[in-house]
Amino acid sequence: MLTALVTVFCTFIFSGVLASRFTHIWQRQSWLQQQRIVDRENEIKILRELIERFSTLAGRRQHKMLRLVLAIKALDKPLIEKRSIEYDEISEEWNSNIVSLYSNITMYIDFYHTKELESIQNRFAKIGNKISVIKRSTPGIARNREINDIISALNEIQGSLGNLQKRLIRVVFDKKKEIYAEIEINEDNLDRIPTWKLFKSLFERRIKRQEIV
Repeated sequence: MLTALVTVFCTFIFSGVLASRFTHIWQRQSWLQQQRIVDRENEIKILRELIERFSTLAGRRQHKMLRLVLAIKALDKPLIEKRSIEYDEISEEWNSNIVSLYSNITMYIDFYHTKELESIQNRFAKIGNKISVIKRSTPGIARNREINDIISALNEIQGSLGNLQKRLIRVVFDKKKEIYAEIEINEDNLDRIPTWKLFKSLFERRIKRQEIV
């Protein structure tokens, strides 16, 4: 009788300790998983703000450059002065943000997209130099040809900006899907899997039943 009571008592204590241990582990794993989700959601928020800032600044710079070139083509001196001031303002804002855009795109996305932005920046710089030249050049056929070439180059940049923006948005969508996607269990990510899921996986069939076709 005493042995039975001791056995029951020990079983009760052991079960309580074991349950408490499992509960602690489960709560910790759940908290870590929730924190990872929060961190990834914050990362997506930062990416959205980054893409919006890039799109706004790049779009404004391309637009102001085009307006200035069209004013030069029209030989309207007062309008040229006005458009030049507007272009200088957006150029300064763009240049003050470009290093931040480089670092953030590299850190939150990858270096490949940063290289794309660097290519666009180089094209902006070259066109800016050409605009400075045609502003001082004498009106004529050669100047009009240069202006038309600049307008074509700016239209091409607009297309490049649109394509880069679409790819950046796709990155955000993919990252958002990854947050709630089913995680495949393997030895490299056991610390990311909640305890209840690990326990459940012990009873899941690993080999699919062969089907006769």
